[in-house]
Amino acid sequence: MKSGRFLSIIYSLLALTLQAQDVAGTERLADTFMRRGQYETAFKYYQRAFFFASKDKAPELYGKMGESSLMAGKYDFARQYFHKAQQIEQNDSLRAEWFLKKITAVVLQKRFKLALLEMLNYRGPLLPHQRVYAEYLKGLSYFGMEKFDLAHRHFEAALPPGDTLARQRLDRLFRRKNLMRPNPATAKWMSMFVPGAGQIYAGDWKNGLNSFFLNGLLAYLILRDAYTYSFWDSFAGIFPWLQRYYTGGYQRAEKIAKQRRKEKRARVFRRTYDLIFSSSANTQTE
Repeated sequence: MKSGRFLSIIYSLLALTLQAQDVAGTERLADTFMRRGQYETAFKYYQRAFFFASKDKAPELYGKMGESSLMAGKYDFARQYFHKAQQIEQNDSLRAEWFLKKITAVVLQKRFKLALLEMLNYRGPLLPHQRVYAEYLKGLSYFGMEKFDLAHRHFEAALPPGDTLARQRLDRLFRRKNLMRPNPATAKWMSMFVPGAGQIYAGDWKNGLNSFFLNGLLAYLILRDAYTYSFWDSFAGIFPWLQRYYTGGYQRAEKIAKQRRKEKRARVFRRTYDLIFSSSANTQTE
């Protein structure tokens, strides 16, 4: 009887050991898929490992499922898994890490107001590098909402306190001309008054000159045919072409200005990111 119980305990311990080894092996395989960029496959293996893992592994595996979902572009799934990891994590710094990754997923969904609300309500402690990233996320959210003064303030708060040079560079990046110009409405009205002027204002000289000369040529042909034949013949034959190119010209000017402004803002954002995290990295290594 006693020997039977003893064998039962031995078999149970052996089964638990084999199960633990299987979980660890599955997790390592998922990590390998993550490094290879096969994020959806990695997610499936993390999910399998989670099913057999012990409770103390749950926060880490929820987090890894969130990371694989995030990298796969499945931001809503990522947000949910990071939230689950945050809810059951006992370690303060890790809980903050899962929270910030959750907010990253929310920002990538372009739900900027929700991201700001979540950060406003967060009461947990943050390590220095986590505070930097939190300020960066706040700045990014305001940047996405086109509230550039508030974005500037939070990006500045993410910089090391004594880095005057980085602050000067950030100030230059956030000059109005880098964020608000070219103005699409201005480009449109300029091309309505002088065909091609809006495109040139937006920096597209080729299309601007093309629009100017094409509209000018059509206007000349209308006047020439009106003088040679009759105004109505000239109007009926050429005006539809002039209207088409004139209308298309000022509409194109507005689109070009929007695209150029978007590109300039993207450059400002990329340089801001480099400025914040290169400054932070330099501070940590000193």
